[in-house]
Amino acid sequence: MQNLLQSLSESQFLFNFKVFKIKIIIFQFVDLHKRHLLHFKVDQLNFFFFKMGNRAGAIPEDDTTSLDNIKFYSGKIKCKPDNETIDNIHKKWFGQYKFLEVGHGYIQWLFPIREGGMNPQAQPLSKYESELFKKDSELQKKFIKSYKLILDFYGMKLIDEKTGKINRNENNYKHRYYNLNNSFHNYLRITRILKSLGLVGFEHYKKPLIDHFVVEVFQNNELPNTMKSLVKFWIPTLRKESDLKEIENKIYFLTGKKIDRSYYEKEELNWSNTPIFDSKKEK
Repeated sequence: MQNLLQSLSESQFLFNFKVFKIKIIIFQFVDLHKRHLLHFKVDQLNFFFFKMGNRAGAIPEDDTTSLDNIKFYSGKIKCKPDNETIDNIHKKWFGQYKFLEVGHGYIQWLFPIREGGMNPQAQPLSKYESELFKKDSELQKKFIKSYKLILDFYGMKLIDEKTGKINRNENNYKHRYYNLNNSFHNYLRITRILKSLGLVGFEHYKKPLIDHFVVEVFQNNELPNTMKSLVKFWIPTLRKESDLKEIENKIYFLTGKKIDRSYYEKEELNWSNTPIFDSKKEK
């Protein structure tokens, strides 16, 4: 494993190719009921990919010319390698669960973040693009459509576009939850989605999504395999202390156990993850 990780770090392109290959090998040839035995190793591998992505390809803060994400959401360019416009994706991909599961090139375009990812043809989100997203209501409307598409894939639905409240999708949640509970690469995707929400103007959508997972995992005993990612990676994406405390208190209420923040994944502070203060008291 150590030699493998060293070889993967030689270049970003090699990294992206091998992560795809390794995941396909793992999940194509292992019986579904045995996949939980690989959860720990896959989580370690995902953690490595996550760290590699943080170091690779970030756009300089003062860059105002790297605009692929804005152009894509504006309909001016197509995503690569799928060669689709954002409008066609929203029209054609809704409910295409098999493709959404095995495709590894679209998630970086639909949910851009500062870090590099598995698709070397997708540009990381720049600080300037983040600011443009937050000011453009048309771009945000299209982003909400992307969010609804991926929520449906996970067996969920957005029931309030103002607050971001999430519910189960009663039409499909049973088989979509089964897939999500046994498809560990989606957990890294959800980390990306949460980060992206905050960077394009929907920081207030994060807590409802995380809250939904908290209720399903700790109260309804659904999606048990997501628990580790929920606590270690998803909850720490909350940038408001008040949101963080509310989620921690809810878990304590449901389980009687307090969350130890030392367990949270820590990232180096940058423009994309600095805390957001609700009031002077939180500073």
